[in-house]
Amino acid sequence: MKHQKQSLSFITIGLASICTMLAGGVVASLPTPMAWFTMAEVEGAGTVIDASGNGRNLTLGANVQIVDTERHGKALKFSGTTADWARFSCPAVTNTTISFWLNRDAQDSSITNASGTELNTIPYFLNTGYSGFGINYGRNTENISFINQANSPQSNFLAFDVLARLAWHHVAIIVEHIGTDTVSGFEILKCTSCRDGYFYKSIVWTNNAAMRTGTQTATIGNSGAGGNRPISGLMADIRFYDQALTPAQVVQVASEGGGAGAPELVMHWPFDEMTANEDGTFTTPEATGSGATMTLERT
Repeated sequence: MKHQKQSLSFITIGLASICTMLAGGVVASLPTPMAWFTMAEVEGAGTVIDASGNGRNLTLGANVQIVDTERHGKALKFSGTTADWARFSCPAVTNTTISFWLNRDAQDSSITNASGTELNTIPYFLNTGYSGFGINYGRNTENISFINQANSPQSNFLAFDVLARLAWHHVAIIVEHIGTDTVSGFEILKCTSCRDGYFYKSIVWTNNAAMRTGTQTATIGNSGAGGNRPISGLMADIRFYDQALTPAQVVQVASEGGGAGAPELVMHWPFDEMTANEDGTFTTPEATGSGATMTLERT
């Protein structure tokens, strides 16, 4: 039996339709986030209470709004201005998972002035401070890259090729320390991106600066408070973990973000690993840990 990766172009299944069962399955257990922003509880006009219970509340810029969404509960609404930002303080960590739901609006990454000059070509989901890296994406190519401690984009890790506008997507970025470079002494990181519960890509990446330690300030939705790299759109169910989640846990996080009353995802086939069988079929494992497999046959 030959073990190999396969791309099955004839299968197109979204997160919501991947064998969701309401009972009798096995779900992945999740750690408590070290910061979690559901926007369900606010204090005054400009503070979102940290739902993790760790007290890392989120301070909002003057233009950020909290709005209700049909599927994902409450969300932060950013409108692409310098007053669109949100900040919180937390310990810098080496192993982390950043998870959120995103709905980019039509002008995101292409805001122009009256003369037609692009003003904001590189919006930031998250800027440096949180462990010395951030996540941004450039122009209409919609690539995402990590940013090092010196605030320089690391183009060698493009997490996604496309994050379409005017649609909700679940984004998870997982960073795991796997070693130390013997020459520079900097961290060797395994960086993984998932979209809508699916594994998307993973690389091993050597940081080019020492990762930060101690308490840091992270900015969501802009390059900083009053920065000129704001996003334009909605972000919901924003979670920061101090560990690298497993693929099954990412699936569980994505399913929980469906809002109140959403079905619980207990079985999921991401189709990221295939075993070719002698009879011409393919077998793929289930991702939540149930032990089930699916057999696929070409037609």
